Amino acid sequence: MYLIRNRNYIRENKSKPILIVLRTNQRKKLLNILAEGLSSYGINVISIKLKIKPCPNCDILDKTVEDELKYTISTILNYFDQNDLIANSNYFALNYSKSNISYNSIVSDSKNLGIILINPILSEINKRNFKKILDLTGLKTSFNIIFSKKTNYLFANKNLALFFRDLYNEKTDIFNLWIRKKAKKSFKYYETILLSIIIDIIESKTVKSLNI
Repeated sequence: MYLIRNRNYIRENKSKPILIVLRTNQRKKLLNILAEGLSSYGINVISIKLKIKPCPNCDILDKTVEDELKYTISTILNYFDQNDLIANSNYFALNYSKSNISYNSIVSDSKNLGIILINPILSEINKRNFKKILDLTGLKTSFNIIFSKKTNYLFANKNLALFFRDLYNEKTDIFNLWIRKKAKKSFKYYETILLSIIIDIIESKTVKSLNI
């Protein structure tokens, strides 16, 4: 893991919410572009590299992964706080990877302000994880999901279709949805638009939390 911040915003961005990027080796280029853009805007970014080996029918392993993810995030935030690198432990989590991640431990964290997903993979494991969250009551965390309309120049984004078919109608109030009609899966040439959406999500939620 590592912290990305802009030295020109040392005082300002210490008090802003943090964006925690949950990543694997895949799709690293876009995440680097987003991290640099957010940092130049004054938002601290913590990048965490994860290695998760899912077990489709193993609830015990799922719980272990959830507990370890929660512990990892808490430990990292405490470390940066104790070293006076951040002054605000509230965070957004962003995932743009092929890993199947259970978000239970994140949505139950009082410091989490929201989850941002870019083209999430709607595998059977991921759909099961989503449905577990939809069964929770009193859920305050929102899922901000950004889809490209197409996978490439020829094919539509099948995960977008699966999302509408299997999840969207179940509990739409926790989903904030953005669909970029001309973008492809890589978001090449649309990085600036993607960056502006993420900034809007962070700023909008931050204003709301300050007004509570």
